Amino acid sequence: MFPALLLIPLVALFRIFLAWQPGGTFSSTGLPGACPMSAVALCAGLFLPRRFALAVPVGILLLSDLVIDLHYGAGFFGSYMVVRYGLLAGVGAAGLALRGMPGGRDWRTVLLATVAGSTLFYVATNTLTWCGSSGYPQNVAGLWQSLTVGLPGYAPSYVFYRNGLVSDLLYSMVFVACVRLSVRPKSAVGSEAVLADARHQG
Repeated sequence: MFPALLLIPLVALFRIFLAWQPGGTFSSTGLPGACPMSAVALCAGLFLPRRFALAVPVGILLLSDLVIDLHYGAGFFGSYMVVRYGLLAGVGAAGLALRGMPGGRDWRTVLLATVAGSTLFYVATNTLTWCGSSGYPQNVAGLWQSLTVGLPGYAPSYVFYRNGLVSDLLYSMVFVACVRLSVRPKSAVGSEAVLADARHQG
């Protein structure tokens, strides 16, 4: 489990690294949106002890946001922040719900949940941006623009979704693989105990 746990703070460091690149906020890296925060929340809900399952992803986002905002001198509190944190907590809660279901930690279930969480996060945050931005017409066409091409001068919105989804899927699969590799099968542990006992008796 320890290798999987290391992946969580690495995401915070990755967010800070991308945001501090020349040009700011991922633009110079060619990876807009490529930070798997939704996957962190889902995997925390699925695999971490319940008392940490929601606190860890929210804490990671909070820590990295504070560092990034201090670097740019940006304001921290706002409606957008509340929605982002609420969404992460919701994805983490979904992970908690899945862990109690048969097959909830199966890799196929994790993949589907990752796609759902990433899509929900993208649609909700872009809809909020549409609501609060004067650059978008406040109608269905404006909402569609915010979800697809975005504003002129920036990377298209669908690029953020694509990069976010890919990074979420990669993170979830690596996290699950680390968990599986660190958990020794009970049968193997039992066989080793029997072998050790036989050697002792001999």
